Amino acid sequence: MHRFTRALATIAAAVVVSTGFVVGPVASASAAVPAAGTTGATTASATTAPATTAPGFGRYTPLAAPTVWRGTVRTTPTTVTLPGIPATATAATLVVQVAAPTAAGVVSVVPVGSADRPPLQDYVRGRAVAGATTVAVSGGRVQVVLSAGTATVSLVVAGSYGSSGSTYAPVTPASLFSGTVAATRPTTVRVTGRAGVPVGATAAVLDVRVSSPAGAGSVSVTAQGVSNRAAVTQAFSSKGLSIANTATVRLPASGAVDVRTSGVASGVTVTVVGYWSAKASGLVFVPADGARVASTTVSSTVQRVRVAGAGGIPTTARAAVLTARTKGLSASGWFHVGAAGAAVATTQVVAKSQSLAATVTVPIAPTGTVQTRAKAGSGALNLDAVGYFVDGTSGVGTGADVSYPQCGSALPTDQAFGVVGVNAALANTTNPCFSSQLAWAGLSAGGTAQPKAQLYVLFANPAAAAASTWPTSNVFKGYAPKNPYGSCSTRAGGKPQNSPACSFLYGYALGGDDTTKRGVANPGSHRWWIDVETQFSHQTDTALNRTVLEGMIAGLQSGGAKSIGFYSTASQWATVAGVVPKTSTAYGRSSWIAIGPGTLAAAQKACSAPGLAGGKTAMTQYVTTFGKTTIDRDVSCT
Repeated sequence: MHRFTRALATIAAAVVVSTGFVVGPVASASAAVPAAGTTGATTASATTAPATTAPGFGRYTPLAAPTVWRGTVRTTPTTVTLPGIPATATAATLVVQVAAPTAAGVVSVVPVGSADRPPLQDYVRGRAVAGATTVAVSGGRVQVVLSAGTATVSLVVAGSYGSSGSTYAPVTPASLFSGTVAATRPTTVRVTGRAGVPVGATAAVLDVRVSSPAGAGSVSVTAQGVSNRAAVTQAFSSKGLSIANTATVRLPASGAVDVRTSGVASGVTVTVVGYWSAKASGLVFVPADGARVASTTVSSTVQRVRVAGAGGIPTTARAAVLTARTKGLSASGWFHVGAAGAAVATTQVVAKSQSLAATVTVPIAPTGTVQTRAKAGSGALNLDAVGYFVDGTSGVGTGADVSYPQCGSALPTDQAFGVVGVNAALANTTNPCFSSQLAWAGLSAGGTAQPKAQLYVLFANPAAAAASTWPTSNVFKGYAPKNPYGSCSTRAGGKPQNSPACSFLYGYALGGDDTTKRGVANPGSHRWWIDVETQFSHQTDTALNRTVLEGMIAGLQSGGAKSIGFYSTASQWATVAGVVPKTSTAYGRSSWIAIGPGTLAAAQKACSAPGLAGGKTAMTQYVTTFGKTTIDRDVSCT
């Protein structure tokens, strides 16, 4: 991970630095603008608290009419600029249709540059099929790719997410229409004023199921009065084939949608699962990494599957958009993914042993779970994260950490909690922007197990020869603590020495200064972290480094700090501190583990790592894009 790039020369000149993988909690000093999926930014002097209503990001704006991109797609990614999507959009809702594929495989639609290929929908040679998704966009662009063969692919764009628009609210799934749609005319279905969808709603999420069509064709669902036969919701490749898909549809003033088929009469069921409106307290969308949330077995017994806290979905998420893909069901029928405790309804219709997917928008229970079931038999079921919805109580559900390199730069405004560096480049210096950055952290949304505003300080052990000042007695820089290692004294000739007693006192002075001289008004009101890295001064004798850590803990505690943990990576901790004995005051303390550049899903997996000093892993950190630069994001593991 990156840290202190503009201060390395100063550090090298001032202290003894051992080279190593650089991870620290501080992000790049470059000016930042908000990245896809973030709320925007504020300078460190912000004083306005986040709204208790829905945050100002992830709001949905439907297109007046669906737009369509169509082209030939192969096994190498094709970059597509989505028609009608503003360059500032963070995500877009799509239906992806695959026609005339030359081989069997899966289609994926991913953010530009993503190395991941989460399967969106399965296709077989010569047969058309469609799948719905929501995907993060950059400059209005995405990439589409096949796993095998070539095909004509259509991307039907329904709308986009950004800083303005409507908020989302789930409803108990309810059927709005079930009947035959004629081949010659659309069937109009009223959505608003029914099933909990209010008059004035701007868009709706509809599950659309086709059953017993009179022949091959397609079905489309659009706002009433909008005719765009290219805007396919689902394709069916043969007579009698039942299949389902999700449609995100704009709701006009009439509150109704038109259901059409492409020239063949078909049985159609339309079920509403949620809507968007101008409601201030609704949910907002955050695109996920497309990571696997769960791999499980679906059967005729209802099962609860945990989705929050894994696959890039935070524990604070209120709803999720998931791609549910089944494989190898032992009996024909359907499978279901829905809200825990809700009535079982069809998510997708599948034949025995068929691989097929569907995207679902589903509320998450307070336990972090959704429910699954198959009509009959059993088979594999994979759930991949498309995105998630949050309310105004937790921001995006992750924290962020900042320090002196961010002075004057834009900071995120969507964090659930913030961690602020107390020091500047060295352990004996002060972050010049500490006060304003602490105020920024205090404005965090909360909603996780982490305190809204936390602090971190730098470890250092330059030893007697390299330190600008080093203890020569049990009184140092005005501190005279009880020293568990005895008396600090000089060696022959009055020169300072690297004894355990002197090392403890050096650490004590660092911790004491951090609580009394860095502008921390109430040390006891914050959680503290000691940042331990190989790039900071340290000795080859890990026991002496641990002694300094013990001194820092005692110094922090003397100033009122109560909760103190460690930040590092496992490898750097081993180099600097080694194995912490149970007799040490460092033993059993919480850990904040850095993984470097990565994703929320990867950081969530790192929560299972053992603690650095015998305690639990309380937080993990990953580096991610923030506008034109990067920033450190933090995950609460509890």
